[in-house]
Amino acid sequence: MRVHLGRFPVVLALASCGVDPSVTTPAAVDASTFESEAFEQPATRLAEMSEVGWSQVVQQRISAGEYRPYAEGAAFRLNNPQQDYTAWLDSEGLVLAPQGKAQRVELQLSAWGREGALRDVTAVEPQEGLCVRSGAVDAMGECIRGVEYAHEGLTEWWENDPAGIEQGFTVDAFPEGDGPLVFELAVSGAQSQVISPDEALLTLDSGEVIHYRDLLAWDETGQTLPAWMEETDAGLRLVVDDALAQGQVTVDPWLTQIWTVESNGGTAYYGYSLASAGDVNNDGYADIIVGAYGYDDGGSTDEGRVWAYYGGANGPSTTADWMKEPSYNDCFFGWSVGTAGDVNNDGYDDVIIGAPHDENNLSYEGLAYVFHGSATGLGTSYAWRGEGDQSTSFYGSSVSAAGDVNNDGYDDVIVGASTYDNGQADEGRAFVYLGSSLGLANTAVWTSETNQAGAYFGCEVSGVGDVNNDGYDEVAVGAWHHTNGQTYEGGAFVYLGVKGRLN
Repeated sequence: MRVHLGRFPVVLALASCGVDPSVTTPAAVDASTFESEAFEQPATRLAEMSEVGWSQVVQQRISAGEYRPYAEGAAFRLNNPQQDYTAWLDSEGLVLAPQGKAQRVELQLSAWGREGALRDVTAVEPQEGLCVRSGAVDAMGECIRGVEYAHEGLTEWWENDPAGIEQGFTVDAFPEGDGPLVFELAVSGAQSQVISPDEALLTLDSGEVIHYRDLLAWDETGQTLPAWMEETDAGLRLVVDDALAQGQVTVDPWLTQIWTVESNGGTAYYGYSLASAGDVNNDGYADIIVGAYGYDDGGSTDEGRVWAYYGGANGPSTTADWMKEPSYNDCFFGWSVGTAGDVNNDGYDDVIIGAPHDENNLSYEGLAYVFHGSATGLGTSYAWRGEGDQSTSFYGSSVSAAGDVNNDGYDDVIVGASTYDNGQADEGRAFVYLGSSLGLANTAVWTSETNQAGAYFGCEVSGVGDVNNDGYDEVAVGAWHHTNGQTYEGGAFVYLGVKGRLN
């Protein structure tokens, strides 16, 4: 429960400053007759000023005013200069956008209740809420308010603060059913990954990472309740064990700390490729890999460079933990990057990097590299290298983990060569390599192509999991110029895993 004290009405302050005595003032004031949460108490204000000085207090209040919600029609806008993002709250939930970025992440409460008896949440318009719990006030002494949604049996509230945007749920009427309380959250515009019971990462396509963290739950007596996060197909769910709760229950996570880095190199195209690296050092935190295929180190042009940032309790480091570049011209190293899964099943995830202009013996044949993970992170030298074996095949234009296509316990990889020729110019080809205790095989176990000129088959490749639940993972291949009735309509092809190979 949030309790806020108010200051005495302004008429009492004026009475001590020579105001016309004919003005009638009340002999006594019942504070409950005023909106008690809108203003601060004079004693609190004076103590604050005596401790830190008038000018500092004024500046603090001016800064605090930047975090108040601004009504925009039926929505509210939240500016957060400290976290460098802007958010909007409307009937569909939260929309958050990093400053200067086109990408946005959306977060919406979609259902809540108890397992097996969840109730869908009907869209409602947000309303101005109570004063924020921090007690922050603006330059006029008015409290900074939150924003609230009045759902059936539940109040959802949001507070904006330099530390982040705080989301909360106050359960006013307990739902029927057995088991813990569940809050289903739909996430769009970002990939959700739970990295600890009280923290998840929301990774935007542009590379920014938003923390959804510090999940806490307590009852009316202040007793802390067990609470944790889980990943779902639609986003996230918050789970609270309220079996021993007394009275009102409050659930309270934060959205905070956008992570962003850059190459500081002109035309490096940093972020052209990026992906989860898996957990390359098996410390329980997911890691990130970013490519800049046009990076120049001063001695080479368009060689490319790739960085890895390891996750931790406070999110990914802003200083790269690992970096690799080929140190010769026009490799486009980092055109594509991704996790390779754990190709040698040693408990550490590995990464795969495409360099479609790199060459061994043939001009611009393209190469792909795998670096193994370890207790100290990614290796300094590549553990495996695949080649296009054909000039200008653009091998490595796309790379991905394939999952485990033959169900042998070792992850496999898939590589695309979008301009590969085999009877038709630029038809493209995809290659799958199987993992083993020694790492990836040197020879592809499976290849496929479209036999159609200019299809660019392999422009994108990906593992897609086990779509038919037969124990073997599948892969998908894109061909953006494939024609089947309409010119360059494009096509996507899924191939099923079977024992020993793909079908």
